[in-house]
Amino acid sequence: MLADRRDELARRRVQTVNRLQRLLSEFVPGQRKRDLSALQAKAILATVRPRVVAGKTRRRMAAEELADLVAVDAKLKTIKAELRAAVLARGSSLMEIPGVGPAGAARIRADVGTSPGSPTETGSPPGPGPPRWTPRPVSRSGLVCPGPGTGG
Repeated sequence: MLADRRDELARRRVQTVNRLQRLLSEFVPGQRKRDLSALQAKAILATVRPRVVAGKTRRRMAAEELADLVAVDAKLKTIKAELRAAVLARGSSLMEIPGVGPAGAARIRADVGTSPGSPTETGSPPGPGPPRWTPRPVSRSGLVCPGPGTGG
């Protein structure tokens, strides 16, 4: 659940940065940054002093987007700490793998769950699990032979 929320916030952050960059590029053309941080946007916005109504409105909209970016960044930081604590509480060593952070480890744990043969959350071993799949026999012509008990 936290991993999904983090993904949603990350998407929202990208959208906010894109809107903010679009607004800032109208004030300061040619200075578009690939990974714009809130501090960088604040510094750029501080240099802008529009005189016409359209420019003032654009600056106000950029300031609102900047406030949204700061809020989303704070939420992402909080969720990252929660994810780290949750992964460590489960005794997972996934974050020891280079390139796997709290969000990646939580996503892996959420998507994969417990593996067969490992203790479940209650500490008891899991049941036998789903039946194993066996391939159907293939005839010399390459056609799949009917399975046993199918009447064919």
